Amino acid sequence: MKHTHYSERDAAWFDEVADTIARGRTALLVPSEPVGAALSLIAATDAGASGEDAVLWLLSQETQPDVDATALALIALARSGNAARARCHATIHSAINFLLAVQNRDGGWPGFDRHVKSDPSCPAITAHVLEALGHFGFRVGQPPVDAAVKFVLSRQEESGAWLNRGGTNELQTTWQVIAGLRAVGSDVYTLPVRRSVRWLKESQREDAGWGGSTPTETAWALLSLLAAGDGEGAEVRAGAEFLVGTQHADGTWSEGAFAGTDFALMALGRYLSDRSRPAEVRKVLVRTDAGYRASRPKSYRHTLAEM
Repeated sequence: MKHTHYSERDAAWFDEVADTIARGRTALLVPSEPVGAALSLIAATDAGASGEDAVLWLLSQETQPDVDATALALIALARSGNAARARCHATIHSAINFLLAVQNRDGGWPGFDRHVKSDPSCPAITAHVLEALGHFGFRVGQPPVDAAVKFVLSRQEESGAWLNRGGTNELQTTWQVIAGLRAVGSDVYTLPVRRSVRWLKESQREDAGWGGSTPTETAWALLSLLAAGDGEGAEVRAGAEFLVGTQHADGTWSEGAFAGTDFALMALGRYLSDRSRPAEVRKVLVRTDAGYRASRPKSYRHTLAEM
């Protein structure tokens, strides 16, 4: 990869990141459950691999009423470019219909079904759904998106972070929220996201990691900052150096191929990509019925261009 606008020293650093990604790519495995398979496909894509085995595994599974797994599968298929392939259209169409049908009245998404007291809306799941829908042309200004954005913003902590429904995983949920907001065209330079960026930068540890200085938590923080448009910051460079320095000889990170390795490859892959071109949301399929109303029944009709 050429980096004509960087110094020779920087170019050598980017080559080191690329070598780290190449070693990690050989360590990727396909877990036998939906969330893991989706993460593996996303990581493979960010690492420059096809992830075909993960695609085949995801398409072979029967539809499950799991909102987060469904959203992640859509994100994986879109980011990998597979959403444009005819064999994926039926799965994608069914998944989008399912997600829109289970949105709660408060604008958020639950884990499995709408309006169940024991399964309330979750900021982390809602953010994943926003990111998924964003890959298929949904944008701010459409009722389901506006309601979800309002719900997510109302759940931000005073620190600037976001927590999941259980009140935990602030680094992961913050990344999911920023990525979700960006995907639907929400301005990541508004005050809520800037507050989260400040919190992320202030919470970086002396060794340049985040949280407990684990690869996964550090990767979540880097992914957050990259999604927020702060890829050129010193904190991101230091965090990327932390991940490069903590990779094992076999290409994995300390938490294994299904956790640390997946997220570390996502972070480093997007970091390297962000150095050569600005990050952008790729639209694969475009929703054309901007007049869709969130109050319609669970079963309804909609049109997806190119499907």
